[in-house]
Amino acid sequence: MKVCHRALLVSSLVVLGGCGTVTDPVDVTPEVYVGTADADPDAAAVFGQEWVDEAVTELTAFAVAEAFPAALLDPERQEFSREDLAGDVILDRLTPEAAQVWEALVDDALGGDPVAADAVRALRYYGIDEPWTLPEDGQVVRSQEITDVEVDVDSAGGPGQELLVVSFDHGSTLAFEEDGEGVIFEVEKEMTYVLTPAPEQEEPSWLITRYNGDFEVAASQ
Repeated sequence: MKVCHRALLVSSLVVLGGCGTVTDPVDVTPEVYVGTADADPDAAAVFGQEWVDEAVTELTAFAVAEAFPAALLDPERQEFSREDLAGDVILDRLTPEAAQVWEALVDDALGGDPVAADAVRALRYYGIDEPWTLPEDGQVVRSQEITDVEVDVDSAGGPGQELLVVSFDHGSTLAFEEDGEGVIFEVEKEMTYVLTPAPEQEEPSWLITRYNGDFEVAASQ
């Protein structure tokens, strides 16, 4: 099974673009790999290399933590709330305008809009619509890999209004079971995030103004 989706989230103003028993934590700790960023020299010239590095570190850590939330990947769970999908952690990483767009997108997804649902899944995957169950050890996410990290500058707003553009491929291997047999579910995403510096002294240091993403899924036994 292989399905291709495209998701794009935009705003006219500011754009936002049942468990088994775990016996050995080492055996079920997901493997995570994050590649080195290839940054356009203009990014360092505008923002400073240290701050660019901070943006990449923050964003990739955020993606690893929130792109595949285990609580939303149980195939036997098909009912979700706005709080489940929107997530305070997600909202805290968005500009205020982008947060409003995100919540509206989540509402549309919950209302049955398939385009909105794919846009939500591009950022935060949820809703495994297959006759599967969780694996015996309860660990759904087995690995994540972020590669081809590229950093550029969006200067369309003029001097002092530049934005940082970070794109990367993000793959994840998920494990399920069907009739006692293991099922591997792989998600491959191509993501682009547009970031703006957060207000001074605030954490995180960068906020997401928009994103867009494509993803493909494939399953095998």
